[in-house]
Amino acid sequence: MLWKPSKTIKYSEINDEEFLVFEKYFNRFLDAMVRKGVITFKKLPEDVPVEAYSARYRKYVVIDPFSIYVPYHYDETIWGAYYKYDWIENDLKGYLKRVLSVYKPKILFSFDQEPRILGKVLYKGIAAYFSHIYHHILAHNVIEDVISILKKYNVEVDYPPFKAPIEERFCEYMAFNANPPRTLNRILEFIGKEPTKEMLDITKSLFGLKDRELNISDGEYETLKIILYEHWERHSDNIYSPEVVKDASFILPIWRSLWATHKFSWKTIEEPKDEIWERIFWIKY
Repeated sequence: MLWKPSKTIKYSEINDEEFLVFEKYFNRFLDAMVRKGVITFKKLPEDVPVEAYSARYRKYVVIDPFSIYVPYHYDETIWGAYYKYDWIENDLKGYLKRVLSVYKPKILFSFDQEPRILGKVLYKGIAAYFSHIYHHILAHNVIEDVISILKKYNVEVDYPPFKAPIEERFCEYMAFNANPPRTLNRILEFIGKEPTKEMLDITKSLFGLKDRELNISDGEYETLKIILYEHWERHSDNIYSPEVVKDASFILPIWRSLWATHKFSWKTIEEPKDEIWERIFWIKY
C-alpha cells in the first residue's frame, strides 16, 4: 500500500516583501507560543541519542528529523515524544511559505493589510503540520503496543519488529492517511499541551481567529498534506516514502483496532500508565 498525492498543486510566487511580512508574523507567533507557555521545554537525558540514525539499532530509540521517540520498552520514566524545536522552527517556516503560495490567489487582501487572513492560513498549515508529526509518532507508539500484545502469545516476537526504514515508511503512510483535526483541542494535544480554557483562549488570540474559523475541511486538509509531501520530497525518499511494505503487513489485523482507539485518545493497554498524548515534550535541538 502506497500513499500518493491525489491531485496536482499549483504554487504562486511569494515576493520578498510578502515573505518579510510572513517571516515577521511567524517569528512573533512562535515567540509568543513559548512566552505564553503553549510550548514548554524539557531536557532530554544525556544518554539518549539525538543525532545518529544508527543509534536506533543500539538503543531502540527512534530518531526522526523532527522528533525523537523514546519507547517505554527503553525507559518508562523518560519515554515519550520529544519534538526538536530548532529543526521544526526552520522547517515549518519553509512549509508555511509553500502553503501561503498556494492560498495566495484566494487571498483578496495583502498580507500586511489583513493580518487576520494571514493568521487563518497559517493556522491551517500549522494544524496540518503538527497533526502529521503527531500521527507519525503515534504510529511508532502503536507499533510498540502491537508487539507488546503479540509477545504475550509468542515470546519470540521482539521489539522493534522491523528494520528502521520499514517502520518509518509505515508510520508515514499512517500519518498521511490520518483525518484532519476537527477541534483546536486536538491541535493543542498534538503539540503536547492540555487543552484548558486558558490555553484555548491564548491560542485563538495568537492566530486572531474566531471559533467558526477553526475548522479545516477534508479538501483543504488533503491539499495541505500534499504540500507537506512535496515540501519533504517524499516521492524520492528511500526511508520515508509513505508505504506499507509486505514485511510490515503482519501487524495489520491487530493494528486497526489499536490505531482507531489511540486516535480518539482512549486508553489501550495497561502498561505504560500514561498515553503518548500525555508524553509529548519539546527540546532545544
